[in-house]
Amino acid sequence: MKVYLLKSSKIAQVNMSYKYAFYIHHHGAGHMTRTLAIAAQLPPNEVVFFGSSLETFKELIPQDITCIQLPLDIPNDNDRDWTASEMSFLHYAPIKVKGIVERNNLITEFFAKHHQCLLIVDVSVEITLLARLCGIPTVVVRQHGNRSDLAHAMAYESASLLLAPYAESMAQNMEHAFTEKTFYSGGFSKYSGMPIDQSQRSEDQIAVFFGQGGTCFDLQLIVNIRKDLPKTTSLHILGTIQNYQAISGVSYYGNCKNAYDVLKNCDIVISNAGHNCVMELGDLRKKIICIPADRPFEEQEVKAQLLENAGVATVIEEKTLDQANWSQIVESAKKLKVEGWGKLMNPNATSEIATQLKKLHAKLFRTLYN
Repeated sequence: MKVYLLKSSKIAQVNMSYKYAFYIHHHGAGHMTRTLAIAAQLPPNEVVFFGSSLETFKELIPQDITCIQLPLDIPNDNDRDWTASEMSFLHYAPIKVKGIVERNNLITEFFAKHHQCLLIVDVSVEITLLARLCGIPTVVVRQHGNRSDLAHAMAYESASLLLAPYAESMAQNMEHAFTEKTFYSGGFSKYSGMPIDQSQRSEDQIAVFFGQGGTCFDLQLIVNIRKDLPKTTSLHILGTIQNYQAISGVSYYGNCKNAYDVLKNCDIVISNAGHNCVMELGDLRKKIICIPADRPFEEQEVKAQLLENAGVATVIEEKTLDQANWSQIVESAKKLKVEGWGKLMNPNATSEIATQLKKLHAKLFRTLYN
């Protein structure tokens, strides 16, 4: 991982042949995981990453991908007179935040030196529009949720291509306005293409699986789930719980790097509806008890309902957790049909996305496509 910071002399060192720049939102790990999967299908000497949390993932980012670390766009202690600004055509544009000026300067300086670059945005309306105003074509990653607002419409309209990292059957009615420019790749994750041995899994082994983007899972919820289930059932916790205390019949792994070794033995998984988490469970063909977390634009609520409609998940609302009967919920989840994942996942998704990006770059810049 080669990191370039806020110095013009450093930017000058960047390879002049870059064709694909990825802007990666810093919230959670899903945006980075998705980007890594796609970038792995592109020539590494043609790829650059922009982001504010790249250092967090330095062990995962290949050394031959150049990273440009951006300052955060939130006020710091020196931004004492900053003010919020509510606008219908932007989601986030506070006034007098130095980090925003610095990051935009860094990005536009890169554009000036690499004007035959395609920017893949995962995700930000503001960065999408900034690039387009600089004459840089964009590919915008679509997300589930109620995104019919003006800001999203402007980003989608300005994009040369929209990438939906899910099956077209998971599309929402509101997506129809931009269907003609949307590529539905089908679902994918870091487990795509891995062999699935369902003979090892057991209904008595249940995982609780959640990521880093914020979650409702806490110690009390684990206690409630455990007390409702038979003693023959084992719970496996994959995710960090504050002040965790040992509980009989519960194995706690925290932020485990080898989650697959645990998940492969579990038939049912309790999780939020974060995209990355859900796609991993889809590739592993799991039955999901889905607890959608509160997210902007009701992203997880919408995704959870689509999964339930597809027959691969049963949905429990956060507000009902205190009254939940986990024994009944688990029995209901056992009836889910994992075969439904076959229509939602695509083991060739990342290579097909890369092909779309290469073709688009060739079309826009009249370069030779191989």
